[in-house]
Amino acid sequence: MKKMLTYIAVVVAAAAAVFAAFGYNPDSLLRRGQKTMGLKDIKEGIAVTGHPAGEDIPRILSAEEFDKLSFGTDYVTLQPVSIVPTGVWHLKPWVSTYFQERYKGRTVGAPKRKPELITSKLNIHMDYNQYYLLELTDGSYILAEIPEPDADAIKRGKIVTLPIGEKRTFRMSEELSKVCEENGAYTKGIFFAFDEEWYESIDIFMVLLRLGVGITVFFAVGVCLLMLIDKVAYF
Repeated sequence: MKKMLTYIAVVVAAAAAVFAAFGYNPDSLLRRGQKTMGLKDIKEGIAVTGHPAGEDIPRILSAEEFDKLSFGTDYVTLQPVSIVPTGVWHLKPWVSTYFQERYKGRTVGAPKRKPELITSKLNIHMDYNQYYLLELTDGSYILAEIPEPDADAIKRGKIVTLPIGEKRTFRMSEELSKVCEENGAYTKGIFFAFDEEWYESIDIFMVLLRLGVGITVFFAVGVCLLMLIDKVAYF
């Protein structure tokens, strides 16, 4: 009986560790040191995409206004009214587009290309960002690729001024097209709000932080459950 309970405790601890590792996002903690950018920085040619938006950065209030932006050269921010997860995930621009299969520590076969888009309801994809539909002030919707902590804050009903973003092209899929059609969303461009260079520089660090959280939770939950089992077995 004790052996079976011990096995169950290990499984529960492992499940809790996986949930914690994937659920924890150090993004917002690490972004606290980012400099707020404004029109002066844009005029000086400084890369501003993904940085906190200064007061003079234009706020987009409608899909019609967003439609007038030029691709990759106009920098704006948004204060979304609400957010709709699409369940479609896009490969992060700063991660490798290929992966190598391994067997017993050795590489096997030729590198394989990662899919650009995947569909999933679960937030367990470290190499992917989810596409969201953002409702703007006038009730219209646009597609967006934004940091997860900002998306979570909008889901909780908070007023969020998003990082500076730009209008980009994107690849449409059948699943994404369906969600956009259901909400009457603008589909000629996407709002992209990531500082690619910065995220690429901390990508491994973020993975290590999540791994550390998972290991800590595994041992914490495991020890507590094993202590409880010992007490139950004693009686």
